[in-house]
Amino acid sequence: AAATARSKPRFQTGPGPMRAATRARPGQRAAAGQSHHNRPAARGDRGQRLRRRAAAPERRNSPRAHARATPSSVTAAAVTAPAPWKWGDPESTSEARSPPAAAASSSTGTRRAKATATTAPRESGAPATCAVSAADSFRGLEAKATPTAMTTMLTTKSGIDPNDRIVIVTDPGSTLATDAAETGKRIVFADPNVGGRFSVFTAFGIVPSMLAGADMAELVAAGAHSRDVLSADSSGNPALVLAAALASGVPQRFVAELQSDDSLPAEFGLWIEQLVAESTGKQGTGVFPIALPAGATASGAATATLVRLSAIQGAETPGIGIQGSLGEQLLLWQVATAAMGFLLGVDPFNQPDVEAAKIATRESLGEPPEPVAEEPSPAETHARLRSLVRRDGYVGLQAYVDPSDSAVAELLVTLRQALVGELGVPVALGYGPRYLHSTGQFHKGGPGCGAFLQIIQTGAREVAIPGEDSGFGALFGAQARGDASVLRARGRGVLSVETSDPAGFLRDFIASI
Repeated sequence: AAATARSKPRFQTGPGPMRAATRARPGQRAAAGQSHHNRPAARGDRGQRLRRRAAAPERRNSPRAHARATPSSVTAAAVTAPAPWKWGDPESTSEARSPPAAAASSSTGTRRAKATATTAPRESGAPATCAVSAADSFRGLEAKATPTAMTTMLTTKSGIDPNDRIVIVTDPGSTLATDAAETGKRIVFADPNVGGRFSVFTAFGIVPSMLAGADMAELVAAGAHSRDVLSADSSGNPALVLAAALASGVPQRFVAELQSDDSLPAEFGLWIEQLVAESTGKQGTGVFPIALPAGATASGAATATLVRLSAIQGAETPGIGIQGSLGEQLLLWQVATAAMGFLLGVDPFNQPDVEAAKIATRESLGEPPEPVAEEPSPAETHARLRSLVRRDGYVGLQAYVDPSDSAVAELLVTLRQALVGELGVPVALGYGPRYLHSTGQFHKGGPGCGAFLQIIQTGAREVAIPGEDSGFGALFGAQARGDASVLRARGRGVLSVETSDPAGFLRDFIASI
């Protein structure tokens, strides 16, 4: 379909509006991928594809950008699209197929192994569990453990043929694809030129979402209709406005506290955490996004900028306001992240410090834990943590606990907010080992001003990894120890607490504040 002309984005400076320049001024070449020395070789003609006009059945209003007079107060706004999440036709979810991808961002980085279980609608109305294992290869214990464990679970616990319920998403020619083909599993191939954290609009993001009943056609269309605006090398490009607003504060103001309303999925901020932190947190610099839990208040620290996320257009807000549908924001943040890498002078498509923790995990796995002295009390741990925190730094809570335990989850959120109030610095909360592939890159490669508290649950029932001597519990413990050792080697302060009663420890810790 022929694309219709879009209205030009505009800026607002002070009380009166001012039309944005239609062409970039001399020297304004901040668009991601425009510099040849900053473009990964694997991208090929990706720059041309990014500028290609997307075909869409209907064109909505274009994203808009508004800026206040102060440098730290910029709003990049996009018009709301119809709600993208709804149950799809059961027949359309019966096969794992990938619609055409709309994203044009590339990465030379590797995808992390991940497994998700979705409940897809069926014609009979009864739910059916489908397990999705996604990785670019079969290297590493995580990538091997997830599909084999799911196969064993379905076969031994449920008596179900795993080939009927397991879908493998991987790159063509990968060892995971070879193994899946040999065992008869369904395979969906993704674009091998797009790295993991930029792959939301490829099979890695589309397949699990479709199987869960999401209307991915609407989500992809929402991103596609704004692609031309977001790929324009212009001061009116809201993605470049966002990138400039966040990168301009570094190094003094390097934290972006994300506050989302109910118009967007609750997990959207966690997706931004991985995208931005893993892409920019290296070489001692970077932008560190922290997704604030629902109802939490921002730290107000001098190192942090508040970023408000919404799918509904409204009045301008303090800090940075991003207003647009989920599909629009998914593409906007990818373009903005690539531009941030350009502005900060780092490669946004690699993750050099993630591998360090993997190596330390492999070295720790299978070895008996080092004997430790008596664990400090919650009050002593609190005092030691305070001594590690810098006024210009941040705190990272790393929780190796059961994320489905609602009582522990609530206590962790309470602790995070209590530490913000007491210490006056931003506090991030991440579940291990997930954060290793998300904000873990920033922890080790970004500014060396973080203090970390690991809360490691012990005594839980071990779950075996088929074909391995160690189980998942041992793997998680090795990952925690490995990450802590790398952080300490990089000069970061780390406290590790092992407890069989994380809820009790957290209650006593909060009481000591």
